[in-house]
Amino acid sequence: MNPAPLRIDVWFWSLDLEADEFEAVSALLSPEEHERAQRFAMPLDRRRWVASRGRMRQILGRITGVAPTVIAFGTEANGRPNFTHNANGLPSFNLSHSEGMAALAASYEARIGVDIEYIRPLTLDEMAWPLSDAEQAALATIDEPERTRAFFRYWTLKEAFIKAVGAGVSLPLEDFDISPPGVGAPRLLRLARAGHDPSRWRFAEDEPVSGYLGAVAALTDGRDIRVDWHKEC
Repeated sequence: MNPAPLRIDVWFWSLDLEADEFEAVSALLSPEEHERAQRFAMPLDRRRWVASRGRMRQILGRITGVAPTVIAFGTEANGRPNFTHNANGLPSFNLSHSEGMAALAASYEARIGVDIEYIRPLTLDEMAWPLSDAEQAALATIDEPERTRAFFRYWTLKEAFIKAVGAGVSLPLEDFDISPPGVGAPRLLRLARAGHDPSRWRFAEDEPVSGYLGAVAALTDGRDIRVDWHKEC
């Protein structure tokens, strides 16, 4: 009998909150987060960052039973965010935001990464640099407007994978290949890093609202995943 799929939850929400909602989530931030918010030069960027952090605290508080204002965040050695208190029994989580939308993934069963991207026009050069040679070759066979959408599919999946690994710039984007669109569920085809098996990874993708794509990557040691998408937007 195959083992049950590992569960992952992903929440999407708008960062452009009404005044009362914004005040409620802003009140959940730590003094350090409020200080960081003030470093944003543009008021809209500041407001959206507060909305992303505050709603993340709300959701993580709901699923962990820890009060949103008590949750303490730190970073791993590679910069990946984590919990700094009572780490045992708390989920792996990851946050992403793009323009006016945010995504949060959490799992008690797998190490995960998430990404959300706003689909916008790009030049061929802009679409080339994040992709491997194989991905660029596959993208070149796709005509517009599907090509831009296919690029952002690659981009969200690759970003989610890098965030799950927690490697940052130490894992070049050209050192791994994601399967092309239209051939089933996304898969990691190649990973040019000794001791790392692509079959240990699983991926899922979604379009939370028109104009945005989201993706999640999970280190599962080969087990399948079940993703519950929660759209609060």
